[in-house]
Amino acid sequence: MEPTVNDPYRIDQSTPPHPVPTQDQTERRTPGGGPVSTLLWALVAASIGLNAGFSIAGQDVIGSSIGGVAVICLGILLVRYLQRRRQL
Repeated sequence: MEPTVNDPYRIDQSTPPHPVPTQDQTERRTPGGGPVSTLLWALVAASIGLNAGFSIAGQDVIGSSIGGVAVICLGILLVRYLQRRRQL
């Protein structure tokens, strides 16, 4: 006997769990950010390491400057991610 009330939490195998993307939607998708994102992530990792090293060595001004580079790169990565997500 089929329930008469639409239960949004009922598991129903007759419908797919997610809508199937159309051909147009799959053509617009681009995987990741490519070499620019890879370069930015490598720059973030190097900046964090150098920031820690210079801060431990007592060179706070240089360490803070390099930390600022890491923050800027993270901001750029966030903006690029949000732009890609909006295109989907």
